[in-house]
Amino acid sequence: MADRPILYTPHQVGLRIGISRRSVMRAINSGQLPAVRSDRGHWQVRRDDMLAWSGRTPTEAAKAVFEVMGASNLAQSSAQSEIEALCRVIERQQDELQAVRAAAAATAEDLLAAKLRITELEARVATDTAWREAWQSREDERGKSGWFGRIR
Repeated sequence: MADRPILYTPHQVGLRIGISRRSVMRAINSGQLPAVRSDRGHWQVRRDDMLAWSGRTPTEAAKAVFEVMGASNLAQSSAQSEIEALCRVIERQQDELQAVRAAAAATAEDLLAAKLRITELEARVATDTAWREAWQSREDERGKSGWFGRIR
């Protein structure tokens, strides 16, 4: 297996050299600190680049904090933050789902009202047609009345 370089997240770099994560991100964004993005889009800094950029070895306090936290705690905090992010995504999707359901219910109500209106109009047209046909048949039976009826 090829030797892979030791990579740190901006948070880990900050802990190692005793500065904030935001300061590390500013250095990455300005190009002062070389970093690469992982497959998941997270920034990663090589150990050699971190040491060259800082010009010093990790401070004793930062080193102690890193050793106390340990890699397992960092992995747990990373997993916890991913879980929290996924929970926020799920909550957002549930809100969107409720909005879609409400819109679908409103659309279904509108559709039902439109179908009811169509049925009412069809019944009215049928009634009007029946009345018109009845009137015409009555006129045909009676023939013309009045003065015009006598002219034949």
